[in-house]
Amino acid sequence: MPYKITSVVVGLYALIGLAVCYFYNFTNWLSLFVAVLSYALLPALSAYWTWQKVRVGILIAALYFAFQSIRRVSPESFLPHIAPISLSFPLGDFTSGNGLLIDVFAIAMVIILLSLQAKAKH
Repeated sequence: MPYKITSVVVGLYALIGLAVCYFYNFTNWLSLFVAVLSYALLPALSAYWTWQKVRVGILIAALYFAFQSIRRVSPESFLPHIAPISLSFPLGDFTSGNGLLIDVFAIAMVIILLSLQAKAKH
């Protein structure tokens, strides 16, 4: 049952990510492609792998959320500093538009996914 609940949460993350990519005004096609790949497609695959209890897939999902756990905010970023589901708090000085976001949701997902990955059979 924890695999299915986690899979549903990651699936919702992918659906919200797809909606964010649809409504966000991207300036070029390359950034749109990378955003759809990273905010919708990879989480959707991660949800499927978690549902199927695939160890390598769950590990890839954990790595994805590990990279989402700390995000740099900068006006010069190639991708926007968005996360479809985020419980983040700022670190640093945001007066000039720069800083770090520490995402507690992503850190919790890493912990949950790594514990599920250790229990997965294949």
